[in-house]
Amino acid sequence: MKKRLLQKYAALVRVVREEHIKAGMEAQGHCFYHCYAAANMCLTIAPNRKIAELAWVAAMLHNIDHIFGKNVVQWYINRYLDLTPLCKPERAIILDAVLKHGDFNYSTDGIVLRVLKDADMIVNMGLTVAMRSARFRPTTPLFNPRFLMRRDPSATFKEPGTILQNLNHVLAWWEDGWIRLPKSKPIARRRYKALRAYVNELTRQLVEEGLLRPKFPKKLIVT
Repeated sequence: MKKRLLQKYAALVRVVREEHIKAGMEAQGHCFYHCYAAANMCLTIAPNRKIAELAWVAAMLHNIDHIFGKNVVQWYINRYLDLTPLCKPERAIILDAVLKHGDFNYSTDGIVLRVLKDADMIVNMGLTVAMRSARFRPTTPLFNPRFLMRRDPSATFKEPGTILQNLNHVLAWWEDGWIRLPKSKPIARRRYKALRAYVNELTRQLVEEGLLRPKFPKKLIVT
């Protein structure tokens, strides 16, 4: 199915790839490879081939806000969908999914939106997230000695404060039950375990290096 979709939507994929390159997104966390990975994950977790295809297209477009800004997302989506044979109702479903994929989960979410949300989270739970997070936030500290063993109460997903806190927020997607589709859960569980083991070992190493308060001198904390 992947090969068929790459042929059917060749013009769309080519333009999306070129826009990522022109915007310099390959040096950031939201690169073309992320779109491609999320799109392929949609094929794995979707309940049927039709939903998989619509979610695949939506995933290819879901980085647009990072390239052009949120205010013009709808215009660019419609422009790119003109390169496809999709009908008006199908385009509306894809537009809705792309516009809402970064929102909280709601019971009113359509199935294509659910697939896109799950696929995006699963890919972001992969071990590359540590590198991608650091690239996306190049001025954000890697960790804070005050919050190695617990979450920073002031941290949010969009403003995590440190890269380590961002990884903890990613882990919370599984811990707090954000993954919803039956086919998503086994994959997410495996990725969660791998990322949890990575974060646990990283924390253990930082503790061994004396970077845990109260052993770490308070006056030396820089974040």
